[in-house]
Amino acid sequence: MKIVVVILLLFYIQSSYLFAQKEFNGKEANKIIPGSEIVYFSKQNQSFPTYIKFVNLLDKEILLNKLQEQYEIKLKFISKEEDQLGIVHYKYQQFIDTIPVEWAISSFHTKNNKIFCL
Repeated sequence: MKIVVVILLLFYIQSSYLFAQKEFNGKEANKIIPGSEIVYFSKQNQSFPTYIKFVNLLDKEILLNKLQEQYEIKLKFISKEEDQLGIVHYKYQQFIDTIPVEWAISSFHTKNNKIFCL
């Protein structure tokens, strides 16, 4: 029985390490992405944030241009969906030259065309 518990505990520790994210809050987040209050990076990809929450709503087009310049990426519009709460969700595919990057889709969540999280 002890062996089973030890194995389960080791599995839990290893899986939490593999899927853990680096989280930055407050001033640390704002240094990485100006205007943000929370920024997450996955362990697998620390070159581009997996989640950003902004202090204030930001203009969608301005943020898109800043992200593309800062991270030297190309984002192409895929879809737009509005939910029952009036939040509009935009999806963009990342490209390198003309080649789409597999699984690199960013979602922008907006109110009145202003982004509150990514």
